[in-house]
Amino acid sequence: MAIARQAMADPDDPAVPAGETAVIDDVFDHPNSAVQDITARTEFAQSYVSATVARLRDKGWVETSVDPADRRRTLVRLPDLMVQAIAEREGRSLDEALNAAFADLDAQARADVLALLDELARRLLPYEEVGGDTDRHRDAAAGERTGDAV
Repeated sequence: MAIARQAMADPDDPAVPAGETAVIDDVFDHPNSAVQDITARTEFAQSYVSATVARLRDKGWVETSVDPADRRRTLVRLPDLMVQAIAEREGRSLDEALNAAFADLDAQARADVLALLDELARRLLPYEEVGGDTDRHRDAAAGERTGDAV
């Protein structure tokens, strides 16, 4: 995860505490969520989530509104610019960050590590999230279910 965060970061980004990042990530994945729902998904105390949402709102990083169905609840969403910025950053290639992380390895060792990371992704991520060779991933999973070697 640290390598992915490094790839998504820009040099002038402010430092964001991990708890705030977790709340932002949750709101990105679940727009217009109630604070209570964010609390349940992140497993943070409701007081922490409420205080974090207030800080993020003051920075302009989230927007809040009253739930029209239950006026006691506060709904949280990311502003459109924030959603666009996160989506753009998520689309960045990890190649540069991976090469920097493994710079002390020779070319063959780096290639071996990257191949192992690709193999882990194929084995651990759902088919839809694996870029590239999803047919091979599906075939490998089928072979593991049947006991056949792929």
